[in-house]
Amino acid sequence: MKKLISVIVMSFFLLNANAQDSLYTITGSISNKNNKIIESGYAIVLNPKDSSIIKGAFFMEGKYRLDGISGDSLLLKLTSVGYSDLLKKIKRINSDTVLDVGTTILTNINLLKEITVSAKVPLFENDGEKTKINVANTNLGSAGTAIDVLRKSPGIMVTGDSKVSVFGKGEPIIYIDGQRLTSPEILKNLPASEIQSIEVIRNPSAKYDASGSAVINIITKKANLQGYNGSLKQNYIYGKDLYLVNTLQFNISKGKWSFNTRYGFNTGKTWESNLYSRKFTENDSTVTMDNTIYELEHVVGMHNYKVGINFKPDSASNIGVSYNGFYNLTNYDVDNSNDIYRETTKETGLTTKQKQQYILINHNAGATFTRSYDTLGSEVFAGVNYGNFIMKTYSSIDQNVTTQGSLFDQQKRSRGYNDIKLFTANADVKHLFNKRFSIEAGIKESYVDKTGGIQFDNLSAGNTWVADSDYVNGFDFKENIMAAYTELRYKKGKFNSRAGIRMEHTRNEGFSKVFNTKVFNREYINFFPSAFVGYNFPNSITAGITYSSRIGRPDYETLDPFIEYIDSVSSERGNPFLLPDYTTSLEANLIYDEEVSLLTFGYSRTNNAMTMVVDRMNDGSNGFVMSVKNIDYSESYSLGATLPWEEEWFTTANYFGFFWNTYTYKQSGEVVQNFKPMFYMYLYGELRLRKLFTLEANYEYYGSGVDGIFEFNSFSMLSASIKRSFFNNKFTCMFSANDILKSYREWGNSRIPGYNIGYSNRYNTNTYSLQLTWNFGRLRSSEKAQRSTNQEEYNRIKMEK
Repeated sequence: MKKLISVIVMSFFLLNANAQDSLYTITGSISNKNNKIIESGYAIVLNPKDSSIIKGAFFMEGKYRLDGISGDSLLLKLTSVGYSDLLKKIKRINSDTVLDVGTTILTNINLLKEITVSAKVPLFENDGEKTKINVANTNLGSAGTAIDVLRKSPGIMVTGDSKVSVFGKGEPIIYIDGQRLTSPEILKNLPASEIQSIEVIRNPSAKYDASGSAVINIITKKANLQGYNGSLKQNYIYGKDLYLVNTLQFNISKGKWSFNTRYGFNTGKTWESNLYSRKFTENDSTVTMDNTIYELEHVVGMHNYKVGINFKPDSASNIGVSYNGFYNLTNYDVDNSNDIYRETTKETGLTTKQKQQYILINHNAGATFTRSYDTLGSEVFAGVNYGNFIMKTYSSIDQNVTTQGSLFDQQKRSRGYNDIKLFTANADVKHLFNKRFSIEAGIKESYVDKTGGIQFDNLSAGNTWVADSDYVNGFDFKENIMAAYTELRYKKGKFNSRAGIRMEHTRNEGFSKVFNTKVFNREYINFFPSAFVGYNFPNSITAGITYSSRIGRPDYETLDPFIEYIDSVSSERGNPFLLPDYTTSLEANLIYDEEVSLLTFGYSRTNNAMTMVVDRMNDGSNGFVMSVKNIDYSESYSLGATLPWEEEWFTTANYFGFFWNTYTYKQSGEVVQNFKPMFYMYLYGELRLRKLFTLEANYEYYGSGVDGIFEFNSFSMLSASIKRSFFNNKFTCMFSANDILKSYREWGNSRIPGYNIGYSNRYNTNTYSLQLTWNFGRLRSSEKAQRSTNQEEYNRIKMEK
């Protein structure tokens, strides 16, 4: 750890000293012959040898500033509408960090007619390595929230409980301005109007953390002008109950300083319903268990908050500090009934009522330093981050057991906690030798310390609480990961390529407080190569092939050998013996005009694939237990086509995908292969009626397929909305109807020899919402995005009960 910090500090000072000597800032002012300032225009620095553009900036109120300039002799071009362009030579004669050109006078020209120049921003762009979804200055900017934008993006699937996946790849890593997403609730609170763009990377390169099957980068808008701005959003969502989402965001920038903050508050109720059917043969007779669980979630108060400060000491450097917090108090009322039949005769009835309280607290603070050291875009980055996640649970359980005409009442309670501390530090250097060749390298170290436990009690006949040794647990987990990567890029003409490798050295251990012994103690090194080759053919056709290798690490809580009580014959348990899985992927794509991905074909194989498994207990009872286990392997083939189209009054984005998944595992000594093709369709359309309103609708269809040991059936969802903006887009009102046909239901059954498990899950998807957004502010400087260093670690924390 000390070595890593030393490397970061040395890199900081060496590159800081090198950049200090080479970069400077050009400033000046512009007026007309009457000594009146020219309101706006462009200041551009050119290479005196070939007049190629080195750097340019838009100016306002007659003053310009160009940062990060190198070279002693340059050309300065000043241009403004209504004035003749002016070209002048400038020369730096000393080592001052600021070169003031003084006041320049532009000459008026006679305009024959007014010329209107407009540019159409495409909704989607694709360069073979990633798909970019432009949100700012497009209709998606008023889509609602980040989760709504993802739901309206082709190739991205969002389930009824807001879980995000990339078609053909699975669950992605999600970043917001370089910071790993810590809770899906943040996506529901981030207004679409704050998003600049979203990048979907199906096969991440070596510079990204090796975990996760894909990457989604959400890039928010940066303050490019001096002044302040903000927004206030209120969203009223009604299903069976009312749910409120409120967000206030504010930015201010002055001189070298900028400040941003956001506060979100949610409250209200939502629900989900789960039906499970278990059937197996025992003593030559069929036993059936019909289990119904209804969960009412009451969010008493969900608070998330963010504060960030950026400082630019000079034209090439940026220092940032940030704090993100999360506090959530939620109560759950869970009604669970489980009827057990032998043939057609009911043997036992279980009725369980639980009242649960969950308190989630998250603190995350970080500091970053970024410095450019040439005009090509080379830079150095260093950062540190500390996070603390705390979860406290309280539950009271009242279970009635009816068997052979007799009624037994059982009172239980449980208390649990998890305290997770994370520390990360990393340093990255990107060097561009020229416009063709570049290299990027970096190091990272992360440390995780988790402690947790659960106390489970039964109420005795003497009305005293007695600890239940079957459910008591305490577990400590420590993990240290040291990583390093290097990546080379080469681009010449129509040819584009990259190759990189990432090394990760992992040490972790788990300690059981109950047995006072280490459950596991592991140390391993992995190498993850990746590569990309692309070529631009005539007629705006681009073809590319990508190779990547990834690791899937278990969640910290999944490694904890906890036992979560559902009822006396149902429980969920952690698995301390769970191992990482490893995925190798190969994907080819064909792109037309950088906007339409005509065809994408992918193949991947995951060894030691982690998946949810349901087993019968070996204690002679009828109990079942759910846990995540490693199976032999899984393979997948995917074929997808994205077909967007945009006109001035209409936008459509459509995705069609075919997916073939195969899971191979052993059950009761028998090798089982679970496989089935799946078809997915996504249709989106938006109709804009000028000066009236905008109508939009989207339809998703999920064909039947397989997931681990389960086979699921087809389902779909239709949603629509109408929106209108007022007061020059300062105020927006949007009314939405989701899952209009009430057709969203996740249902299916298992493929396990010896017994069958069926399930049917519904969520609070049939809702109606009214969203009101007010944008305010007065802007006229620039702010650099914060980056975070604990991206990979936070994703392995379950921010849910």
